[in-house]
Amino acid sequence: SMSSAPRSKPPKERGNKVVVRLLPPELTEEIFLGTIDPALLSNVQWKSFLQGKRRKTAAKASTNSRCYLQFETVEQAKEFCKNYHGHGFVDQKGQT
Repeated sequence: SMSSAPRSKPPKERGNKVVVRLLPPELTEEIFLGTIDPALLSNVQWKSFLQGKRRKTAAKASTNSRCYLQFETVEQAKEFCKNYHGHGFVDQKGQT
């Protein structure tokens, strides 16, 4: 269906987006981006890094960092998933 996409997501087709979840809370965007192959990083058109929070008490759960990436093509998104798989939990945002 051609319903309008939610505003929180970047435009373009769904298949070229990736979300990297469960990153350490104290991980910064700079460090995270440093773990990505520069060749793959050059294909990223849009990115959004959400910094997590490490809680000092056990009563509150820590929040993991996560990053949303949008590539030029579905192939590039798949390539990223394949290459980055060992680093953390990556799932391709094919479904909404």
